[in-house]
Amino acid sequence: AGETEPARSVILVDESASKPQKEALVNLARSMAPALLDRIVRIESAPIELTLEEDQRASLEAGDLANFSIRGFNKGDHFCGNETILYPPLIQADAQPAFTLEHEFRGEGLGVRWSSPHRPSAFVGEFVR
Repeated sequence: AGETEPARSVILVDESASKPQKEALVNLARSMAPALLDRIVRIESAPIELTLEEDQRASLEAGDLANFSIRGFNKGDHFCGNETILYPPLIQADAQPAFTLEHEFRGEGLGVRWSSPHRPSAFVGEFVR
């Protein structure tokens, strides 16, 4: 059996954050997911806009680098009637599974860009640190 390559990460921080705030955000992310963030290849600043809507929808745009949008599950989202959560959220949080409407990364540093929309592949929730 071959070994898998360790995860590489790009961290996006809001462009309006000061240098100490950016450092604090990176440290917070590292403390919450140390195994995933031990190979940070790039830290990018971008205008970040988070929109939360009442109907279990949320979206996040990070300038031209990334965008994500999700909604809660609907009755018609069941694909085979035996859906299970195969992977827990990456951090400890009060989170529920969600349906990904958009999931796109266009930034640099990972050697790949991706788009993976219309999948039951997200979590939405709150965390307190």
